[in-house]
Amino acid sequence: MSIFRDQPVSHFYLIEVFESMFLFLCFFLLRCAWLVYDCMVAS
Repeated sequence: MSIFRDQPVSHFYLIEVFESMFLFLCFFLLRCAWLVYDCMVAS
């Protein structure tokens, strides 16, 4: 366990989680913008 404790595993894990959340948020915002644009064009 000391090997894992010496390595900054949690730091890289947090970066991975933050990166995936950021990509998901960007995708969500793009989808919302596309839906709003679609509604504006339809009406």
